Amino acid sequence: MAMKQLALVLIAVAACGGKKSPPEPFKGPLTVDRIMAAKDAVQPFQPWDEGLAVMKSKLGEPTKIDRNKYWWAAMQGDDCAYMEVEQEDGKRYNKEGLMVGAVMDPGKYGKDGPSGNRSECLELLGKGAPPEDPNAAGPADTNQVKDVVANAVKGRSKWDGKTVKITGTVKQSGNLVVLADASDDKQEVKAWMKEGATAPEQGKPATLTCTLKIEHWTSGTGEPSLEAGLNDCTP
Repeated sequence: MAMKQLALVLIAVAACGGKKSPPEPFKGPLTVDRIMAAKDAVQPFQPWDEGLAVMKSKLGEPTKIDRNKYWWAAMQGDDCAYMEVEQEDGKRYNKEGLMVGAVMDPGKYGKDGPSGNRSECLELLGKGAPPEDPNAAGPADTNQVKDVVANAVKGRSKWDGKTVKITGTVKQSGNLVVLADASDDKQEVKAWMKEGATAPEQGKPATLTCTLKIEHWTSGTGEPSLEAGLNDCTP
């Protein structure tokens, strides 16, 4: 064999033994079964480009990306399945380049499953709680029950974690107080009294000072919802 031909053969052999091309991304419909089968597809400390290519080959493009977190989610009937893979900077572990960080095993969650996981899964698919309304009013110096009902969830970034005063009529008294709006007793909120605080008298108007917390709940149909919780209330 001529030297030139031999050189070409050696170059071809070297190319075949070099870096492998990334696998082709999966382009079909993402299903619950496909997500559940992706367990152990990637491992922490794996090079990021390699790990992401493997995930795409099995599940396609991510359902959602938020900074260093990548999620894949799908729904079948009442079951919602998802998994999460984080991107990590190798410098934190004395490694070069980006790498695969934490990997959350895929999980499948029905209506009776853990509400937090199911809620997160549904939110990834755009089936979660309604988006925030930037025009919703924030808390006033003193708030009627109807103000909290109308605005606390819609404008949650303005209310969550705030100390608020709320006034209404006491429908139920005790450790858990139910306050109804003075003009519409069908509108009500639940308020947990601070330990040692005196609960207001049932059937009377009352003003409570509470810490408002937006809480995640799962409805009877398994859908995620948000609710304004009033905690550590004092008269």
